[in-house]
Amino acid sequence: MSSPRLTPEQLELARKLLDEIRERLAALSGGDRDLVFAYRRKVYKELMHDERKPMVRRRLKLLKMKEQQGTKGELKGTEGIMSLDRRGPMIELPRAGVRVRF
Repeated sequence: MSSPRLTPEQLELARKLLDEIRERLAALSGGDRDLVFAYRRKVYKELMHDERKPMVRRRLKLLKMKEQQGTKGELKGTEGIMSLDRRGPMIELPRAGVRVRF
């Protein structure tokens, strides 16, 4: 399953939204470059958390490890690192769509 592609009209709307966000951040910071950087990082972090949902992923990892009884999923060159292997970028982490890799 691949990510949906935006149409040219949707891309233009996304660009306008990004321009509006940049203007708002500049206004909030009052020209302070360090403050605009901090605002940008905060917005980025929150958007990434919306995408990843760290607490949900941790709970799901533990659940999947129990279901797999400690057996390993596919190993893709990440020795010693446990991660969830999503089978598609748009999956909202349902139990059936992931497996734990070690």
